[in-house]
Amino acid sequence: MLSHIRYKLPFAFISLIGIASSSYALSIEGIDFLSIDTGVSVQYDNNLFRLPESPNPALVNGVASRSDRITSGLIGIDLDKEYGQQRWKLDANFQRYQYARNRSLDYSATDYSALWLWRFTPAFSGKLSLDRIEQPISFADYFNYSQKNIRITENRRFDADWLVSGGWHVLGGVSQIKQENSALFNAESSYRQRSAEGGAQYDFSSGSTLALIGRNADGTYLDRALDPVALLDTEFKQKEIEAKLNWLLTGKSTINAKVGYLNRKHPNFSRRDFGGMVGTVDYIWDVTGKIRIDSRLERSLIAYQDFDSSYYVNRQFSIAPVWSMTEKLSARLELSSAWQNYRGSIRPVAGAERRDRLNSYQFSISWKPTEKITVTGSLLHQERKSPLFPLFQYTGQITGLNAQLRF
Repeated sequence: MLSHIRYKLPFAFISLIGIASSSYALSIEGIDFLSIDTGVSVQYDNNLFRLPESPNPALVNGVASRSDRITSGLIGIDLDKEYGQQRWKLDANFQRYQYARNRSLDYSATDYSALWLWRFTPAFSGKLSLDRIEQPISFADYFNYSQKNIRITENRRFDADWLVSGGWHVLGGVSQIKQENSALFNAESSYRQRSAEGGAQYDFSSGSTLALIGRNADGTYLDRALDPVALLDTEFKQKEIEAKLNWLLTGKSTINAKVGYLNRKHPNFSRRDFGGMVGTVDYIWDVTGKIRIDSRLERSLIAYQDFDSSYYVNRQFSIAPVWSMTEKLSARLELSSAWQNYRGSIRPVAGAERRDRLNSYQFSISWKPTEKITVTGSLLHQERKSPLFPLFQYTGQITGLNAQLRF
């Protein structure tokens, strides 16, 4: 009974705050759009720790149960304001997550996304953005089951765009990415990366754009000392060159593509260096007024440092049809396949290369009975195969129900 009360009280309290606040928030003068969001969701995960089929969960340290029910409550604010040539946007929320069986994993998250779209003259504009995401690291690769590991990722970015003449633009920007783990995880360590970039863009009369950008970055690992045994460095330097194309094919289809070359170097342990081609191609097709298909091809290089690898090559394809059946009812299906090849072993005699195959599908259906209420049900199935590293294999399924009220 006490456990039941523990789950219900925080979410009821969150909803009451939203109701009490909405009448005041919407009366503020000069705000183009302001809303208070509240919500409750319940998920059932049949393999929370992403275990292979063989282990008995009772024999794995820190695992109370293979499956679990996660309940969360949310309160947030959404703001959109225009004044003259300036525009400000803010989306912020606080969420509390509670686990029915693995109670030590309970956590709270504060997320936000803030954006200033600035313009000083018709030819000189840009944006300043800040965002923060707080979420647990997946147990797919983090194996300390007795300790939760919450990752906070913060992005700060300033971009400037100068329209020089005709369709030609000069682009520039600076940014900082900070990723911080609450517990040690050397394969994906906490770090701070500061970047500066510059380039040019041309706007075609059709509305399509083509840009070329160069980027230099300096990175510092935040939770490391120099380790000559595991070859763990304390910093890195990264260079990228990137071409971006936004191509309006027809009135109903668009291609957003970028292709480039990335190179990362470590000053003390060059065996951790890597580089190669990276890129994405997104194709958006509005088939009819009710059906849209989103698809993506991607190749990326991602740092992952242990004795068997320094990084992995991620090649991924996904397709997601969306069907708006009525004004109140819509459905979405996403199919995704990824191939991940782990490279850069530091062992004296390199063993077999880890090669993973990930497949997933997700189906969701949303019902909007009124302008302010949205109810969404979802099913996510995930599977990872790693023939030469069977401990990394798993199959998992998450079913969820979410209800959100916007004032």
